[in-house]
Amino acid sequence: MFNYEGIMRGRKKDLRKLPVGPLKSGQDEKILEVLGETVKRLRKCAHISQERIAEILGLHQTAVCRVELGQQSLQPWHLQQLSDLYDIRVSDMLSGQINFWQIAERFGQKPPFPSRYLELAHSKVREFLPLLRFMTVQKGRTFLQRVLKEVDTDLDLHYLRGPDQPIGVNCNLDLIRHSIKGGVLNSDNLKLVVDESRNEDVQGFLHPVYLTQPSLGNLLKSFVLNSHHYDSNFIYTVCEDKSSELVLSVKPAEHMDKVKYKDVELGDYLCRYKREYLSQLSGYIGAKPLQIHEKDCHFHGASQCVYAIPAT
Repeated sequence: MFNYEGIMRGRKKDLRKLPVGPLKSGQDEKILEVLGETVKRLRKCAHISQERIAEILGLHQTAVCRVELGQQSLQPWHLQQLSDLYDIRVSDMLSGQINFWQIAERFGQKPPFPSRYLELAHSKVREFLPLLRFMTVQKGRTFLQRVLKEVDTDLDLHYLRGPDQPIGVNCNLDLIRHSIKGGVLNSDNLKLVVDESRNEDVQGFLHPVYLTQPSLGNLLKSFVLNSHHYDSNFIYTVCEDKSSELVLSVKPAEHMDKVKYKDVELGDYLCRYKREYLSQLSGYIGAKPLQIHEKDCHFHGASQCVYAIPAT
């Protein structure tokens, strides 16, 4: 049994240092909504009852219920108690960016995802954030929530807030298939999806790294060096490093042998997305889109994609 008392004992903090200050006008409702959803998801993920959370916080169960509904806030010391209990930062609770996979493991539970997305959990939410953002911008948050329900009735948008949240490879592929079949995603708007990838929310700590590269060559090599942080399913390698050109290879990781990713519905989307992404990578340093020469294509039978890219 998890020792709640043990983790709480002796962990008093200086609450005056908590990153919780006065809320700006108009933000209160949204923050309460996110906090309430997060408190509820954390509790369910850890399989803890409302009664137990109320006991830990020294509140009535009705108060915990109102917090989860976004109708009541928590005091700073309550946030710190939850932070200690789940071993996460208070700021993460306020933003909803929680790695629920780690929470489940911490409490000896299964991650709160459909069984199909518990398998081959090599992907991260970061990998398909551009597609989620694209659908939200083009169709709205309600549309995105409906898509997630249609893809799998147990998939909840709140569980996809954390960019580094692990999840099964098939989640990404299912979302792409559904978007293509529904006419939301096509060749004409592929660039718009890539555009949604060039921001700090998606790239995280790598975003300022890319922005400060002195040349295209450095930018491309930095991309390859760090590619494993945001694409766990394909391996990027520099095959040739010339003064005026880089030759890159992109091959599927070993676990992709167990995944159906070259079917009729997906087509060559993954290859086209990677080409477009590489072409638009130059935008980080204010350069024009790159002209990509495709030497080999994995979708059309080669063991890997091979791209020749100008580096000047």
